[in-house]
Amino acid sequence: MEEGEIEMRRIPKQATETISNNDYWKLQATNGEPMPTLKSPCHDCAITTGFYQPYADELKEQPIEIQREVVKRWFCHNHGNRACRGVADQFNFN
Repeated sequence: MEEGEIEMRRIPKQATETISNNDYWKLQATNGEPMPTLKSPCHDCAITTGFYQPYADELKEQPIEIQREVVKRWFCHNHGNRACRGVADQFNFN
């Protein structure tokens, strides 16, 4: 590269395959290890404030076994090493 030139980074390719909603949640149910759940929701919890509510609503359409496993792995947006209390409370899994 010559002086004054700007390096062009490779542009990522768009995904060519899609997965179904059911397959997405099955993948999330096994992605990573279950985490300990926070004791209470954060003051700006993405679930209780409604920001991620559409995703929680989609999860509610899945079998209960998938719901339980996803909730154990749904990380808090403030504490990435803990599971979200807002979603756990919504699904009432303790």
